[in-house]
Amino acid sequence: AEGATSYSFFFPEILAQATHMVTKKKRSEKPVIKMLRRHGLLVEGRSYKDYQVGDEETLPPLLYECVGEKPAVEGAVLKGSKEGDWKILKKIPQKNFLDIYRSVAHSNRSAHRGIVPIECVFVSNMDVVLQSRFYSGGDMRRWCKGKSDKAKLVSFFKVAEALAFLHANELVHRDIKPENIVFDGEGPDAHPAFCDFDLSKDTNNLMTTKGNAGSWLYMPPESASTNERDVFSLGITMLDILGCGGEPANIPILCQSGRVDSKAALEMLKSREGCLPRVHSLIHCMVDPSPENRPTARQVFAEMQELVNILNARECNSCMEQFSNKMVICESAPSGSGCLCSVCFELYV
Repeated sequence: AEGATSYSFFFPEILAQATHMVTKKKRSEKPVIKMLRRHGLLVEGRSYKDYQVGDEETLPPLLYECVGEKPAVEGAVLKGSKEGDWKILKKIPQKNFLDIYRSVAHSNRSAHRGIVPIECVFVSNMDVVLQSRFYSGGDMRRWCKGKSDKAKLVSFFKVAEALAFLHANELVHRDIKPENIVFDGEGPDAHPAFCDFDLSKDTNNLMTTKGNAGSWLYMPPESASTNERDVFSLGITMLDILGCGGEPANIPILCQSGRVDSKAALEMLKSREGCLPRVHSLIHCMVDPSPENRPTARQVFAEMQELVNILNARECNSCMEQFSNKMVICESAPSGSGCLCSVCFELYV
């Protein structure tokens, strides 16, 4: 009001106390929370209550089969999202900082179709929960059932491209196996992607890792976390799928070491009808016991690209049926110069 006396109060101790409280709160915040917030993936206030967690009756059969094998993994739909938009929720204890950091930072370092990204994370009690997309084709061991050799080779061509991308970004996956390669569909043209980066390593990080990391069956003889390690694991994975049909029971194991008998697996691959000699030769180099003798991921990708081109040339231009060797090269094919199978050759030429 007019004529009223105005007073100005200033209590510096209040400001100091407020500053102390804010600073103390920031200092008490756990490093893992700071890291997640820094990467922009932490969703504040979210919990399991915001999801409709699936069970045996509601989950797609493939998803139920996947999560049933892993107690720390669940399938769920975020409430309010479109029906059937299933997500994978994976719990990791907050104390496992490195596992969380690798899963978040390494898989999200650079966007690539061949890498499964972490969409967001939230905190649940003493766990960090990572949300990622559900890949409806399942892992490679499930997807490969009933697929042609060509479809499998094309999928490995895409996998090699993703691995070359990872290595170009100075990352080593360290746990490549059929279970850690998932597909975005069930069809033969589905695209594969690497998942589970909790054991991955930044090659610029000078910190050493204690012990051997990864799955013993697919690990190379050496323990170093190098790019050559991934190439070896991919080679064993290719032997598993292409030579042994993706059946664990068919994988030859060395009794003394418990590792894959690569020589026996290579013989199994060589004996398969229609096996291209260049495929056998490439995998033979990839699983060489000496890391220096293995090709780089970029070289594997380039060789696989040429092999895919060869396979595409073995497709009949008329009926589009695939053949191993029974082809007729015909310049007067209906769709232009190219390949005709013997049946179409008799019909059109």
